[in-house]
Amino acid sequence: MQTNLEPPTLEQLKEAFRGIPGLTAVDAAMLSRDAFGILARSFEPERARALQSALAAQGVETEVVDDAGLPPLPELRIVHRLDSTPDALMICDPLGRTFPLPWQNVMLIAAGRVRMTEFKSVDVPHPVMNYGRTGPYRMGGEVIVQYDHETHEEHHDRWLLEVVITGAALRYSIVADRPMGLLFQYLGDRRTPDLDTNFKMVVKDLTGNAPEAAVNRGAYYLRENAAEPFYYPSKKAFYDEMTWLLWKMK
Repeated sequence: MQTNLEPPTLEQLKEAFRGIPGLTAVDAAMLSRDAFGILARSFEPERARALQSALAAQGVETEVVDDAGLPPLPELRIVHRLDSTPDALMICDPLGRTFPLPWQNVMLIAAGRVRMTEFKSVDVPHPVMNYGRTGPYRMGGEVIVQYDHETHEEHHDRWLLEVVITGAALRYSIVADRPMGLLFQYLGDRRTPDLDTNFKMVVKDLTGNAPEAAVNRGAYYLRENAAEPFYYPSKKAFYDEMTWLLWKMK
């Protein structure tokens, strides 16, 4: 575990890995890209301590933590709407029920632009020979068209927002992919046709109403009006940083 969220450089990792059996420059490149608080998992204690010493020699301070000592991510609740009001965060569940979460019970606000893997099912036409069958699918007297269901993997950058309640007992998660989506309804006249602008306003509202809550780097960049949003190359990176923050808070 890193002692701070400043990612080590590729050269620092390469130098540290040179003397560690089983670690290569390829591993260093992967860790350099995906360093979001947690540098490595499931290492044997002796190997972990060797890597810690090698990283320290490169100016990278880390701690060796038992996997069992890492806080698990809280139980997940998918929601479609969050309304930020002065008194509470109003949460609307998939059944349309709304309930207030007092701001003092908001422990962590995590947000950011996240690269997500999504799977889409499509119907693909598949012509086959017709050997005398008749029916609505017959075409040209010789061929019928059937449809095969295929699943395609797609990658998209999405805005992800998660709110963890006090005690890390539960977290609410919402993906924003439409500028006029339910997440932005409470903005009223402030809502714009631009998804990025709307999402930034929501995060600023949440962090402004819950100033004591911890924030991840994505939420911090949005709150501080950074020129570019903080980007997470995967959901794993996003959640690794959340785990790191919960570990530091613990």
